[in-house]
Amino acid sequence: MKAFFPQIIFCFCLFLFPLGVWAESFSDEDVSVPSATMVHSFPDIVPEPRMMEGTIVGERTDMNVFLDVDTLRSLLLFTGDNGRSIEAVSSISGEVRTMFDVCDKNSFYGYVPAAYVLPDGEWLIYESRDNEANRLWKFNPDSRSLRCVFTYRNPYQSLVKEWGYEYDPDSRTIYISEYGYSKDNPIDPEDPEGKRHLGYKAGATAIWKSEDMGETWSILHNFADDGDIYYDRFHIHALHYDRKCRRLYVTTGDAVDGKGISNKRLYWTDDFENWKHRDWKYYWGTTNDAGSHAQMVSLFAADGFIIAGGDDFNNCIYRINKCDNPEDMELEPVLRYDASVTGLITQYTERFVQLPNGLILVYVDGGDGWAFPRQARILATYDGRQWYQIFTGPLEEDADHLLRREQVMRWWRGHLFFSCSRMVEGEERAVFYEMEVPDIPIPSGLDVPSLLHAPAATFTLDGRKALPGQKGIVIEGADKVVRK
Repeated sequence: MKAFFPQIIFCFCLFLFPLGVWAESFSDEDVSVPSATMVHSFPDIVPEPRMMEGTIVGERTDMNVFLDVDTLRSLLLFTGDNGRSIEAVSSISGEVRTMFDVCDKNSFYGYVPAAYVLPDGEWLIYESRDNEANRLWKFNPDSRSLRCVFTYRNPYQSLVKEWGYEYDPDSRTIYISEYGYSKDNPIDPEDPEGKRHLGYKAGATAIWKSEDMGETWSILHNFADDGDIYYDRFHIHALHYDRKCRRLYVTTGDAVDGKGISNKRLYWTDDFENWKHRDWKYYWGTTNDAGSHAQMVSLFAADGFIIAGGDDFNNCIYRINKCDNPEDMELEPVLRYDASVTGLITQYTERFVQLPNGLILVYVDGGDGWAFPRQARILATYDGRQWYQIFTGPLEEDADHLLRREQVMRWWRGHLFFSCSRMVEGEERAVFYEMEVPDIPIPSGLDVPSLLHAPAATFTLDGRKALPGQKGIVIEGADKVVRK
């Protein structure tokens, strides 16, 4: 922050974060500092990625928010301009078709922030409603039939479209999480005596699962039942299924309270009943300030290591060794988004995508903090340490121009599809891109499979190699889509 503004920023921070939540300093006698295998001195500057621009195949500015790809019907899905319909094009230059319109559905009257194409060919559509609990619907784009299949527990909870949804192709299970926000600290309806309020994050503590393609839902785990978390600000950031280990990872936040009770954690389960976690409080020191805490939002599990995107004051990408014992887990900051930008929550690392050749891509969005400038970008790595920047969006200097969060990025037919906000003829528009990913140098000594254009290889929709006997939608080679 500029030295000219310290009092203003401090007061603004106190308004958003009450003193009971905001960072306080403690002596070593006040807190018990958990042991860590390796304690870091958090670096002031982490090297920025090398520049390597991909080739933009096509772009268009007349589409709104990018949702998903329906590979069975060869359709790219978007929301309409008013956010109340789903449009589709067969290619980036294709003719627009309206596939779903709220005006035609009497029972569906909210907005469409997200939609997911399921392996059974139907769509799972997320409906956001004002002052009412949000809902999920199943929609058949062929018969145009629509039915409600899930309603959130209270009107303050929401689905973060790229962090809070995950599909496990091994068990054919869908997972969604709760993300919430409330200014009113309402009473928890499940606690009629009113001893526990929903808090700033509205009691967003549960992970839900569906084992029948979204028809029915049940709670996989409710972290509020654990009893050792800082409940008032606890909420779930991201879900990620590690197919190699058959493990579900969960990232949570957002705070450490005045007594040193934390919810900045990484959880995981191998049997979907018992959970382990690593708490990141005081990882870089012994005081209860945000600079001592690590916090992550999205996460991707590669072979032998984990990559996670952070927020809070430690805005960077982390590399974590994959292990079973929480105390053996080491957190390494490998890439700061921009060493020139300071402030709280300036950028978010969104959903990771891994290509068939092992290359890992991540979309870094501009976030919703108050530090500027900001810039959307796509980064690439094989090993989590050597990074290349293959796309950069417009540099944003103005607080009135907000880049969208939770951007969708999809790998399909050998190309990368994504959208980015930018000013076009004086107004903000979502620009839709189709891009060829450049050849990224493979780090010395790293064994990377050359599978990208192998015609005999079978891959899932997210680019990973399919397992024997897998059911659902797969991709044969680079461009042939089949359903098994």
